[in-house]
Amino acid sequence: GKSGERKQSIVVTLVDIAGRLRQRIPARSYPEGRHELHLETSSLSSGEYLLVIVSGGEKRTEKLIIH
Repeated sequence: GKSGERKQSIVVTLVDIAGRLRQRIPARSYPEGRHELHLETSSLSSGEYLLVIVSGGEKRTEKLIIH
């Protein structure tokens, strides 16, 4: 049966602008609504990255700038 609270599995990957995969955040189920992501950015050089978020069959890309 279905529980009252729907959870979504979310897969987040961080790629650099050359398209190389830099970091994968493990897929987890989150309650629907606001999500917080904790990125380990200390190993990344400054520049532009793309955060690719796949959730419930939808794909969203966000630009991320690390200084």
